[in-house]
Amino acid sequence: MDLILDILMKKEDFKKLNIVELFNEWGGKKIPHEPRKFEFNSKLVFHLNTDMDYYKNIIKQDIDVEGLVSITLEDNTLSELETMVNQRKELVLESDLVLFLSKLYDSLELFYIVKLVDEERIDKKYIINDTKKAIDVFLKSLDWSSPLGVMITKNTL
Repeated sequence: MDLILDILMKKEDFKKLNIVELFNEWGGKKIPHEPRKFEFNSKLVFHLNTDMDYYKNIIKQDIDVEGLVSITLEDNTLSELETMVNQRKELVLESDLVLFLSKLYDSLELFYIVKLVDEERIDKKYIINDTKKAIDVFLKSLDWSSPLGVMITKNTL
C-alpha cells in the first residue's frame, strides 16, 4: 500500500512554518532543485507540486485550490511513522512529522493535510479545530488494520 502525504497551503505561509527552499550549488551559484524542494527545521524534506488540477480530481469540489500550493513529503518519514504507530512505540508524538503537523495546526488558518492511500484514495474528510484531536485522527489513519486516506483541515472545507 502506497501512502502519500501532501500539504496544501498558501505559499506565503511557508515562512510561518520555517519552511525554506533547498538549492544545489554549482560554480558558486544557487540552483533550485527540479522539482523545487523545501525543508522544515532541517529534518523533513518536501517537493513542490505544480499540477494543482490533480487535487481538483481527487478532492473534488470541496476546496478551491486557486491560490494554494502543494508540497509532498519525501523520503520514508511517513512509512517510519506508520511503523511506529503500529508497533505502539511511545515516541510517536515526538516524531518530526507529528511535530510538523502540530506546528501547521497551531500556526496557520488555511491548510489541508491530505494523506492518500494507493495514490488517490481519500476515505474520510475531517474539519477539526483541536490540534491534539487532528493528530489522533491522522495517526489512527495509519493503522494497518484499517488504513484510511484522509483530508484534515480546520475551520472549513
